Amino acid sequence: HNEDQAYPEGVYVEFYEEDKGVVATARANSAYYTAEKKVFEFRGDVEVISLHKKRQLNTESLCWDPEKKKLYTDTFIRIESEENILTGQGLEAHEDLSQYQIPQPRGTASVKAANK
Repeated sequence: HNEDQAYPEGVYVEFYEEDKGVVATARANSAYYTAEKKVFEFRGDVEVISLHKKRQLNTESLCWDPEKKKLYTDTFIRIESEENILTGQGLEAHEDLSQYQIPQPRGTASVKAANK
């Protein structure tokens, strides 16, 4: 990619690791690629699903740096796993959600309690 590109019709991305195949997927209502930064910004109903860690991230805006294999945002996020639901403001994560940090965590809920 040598120039900025817009994807107004929505995007679906699969994240690969050589030894594991597809480790996560992402989709969004639209995306924009900034050539200077080499970063994609997903916008609108963004969902990232980690296939190995069984985690799901939902947010309205998310940046993906393919070279660093990093995801980041400063918007409200929600991460649901088999054990709990985390919410907060902002996120820095590996693209497969195997590792992540929430700079301003808001709350946690147990999935087991929520399902009863």
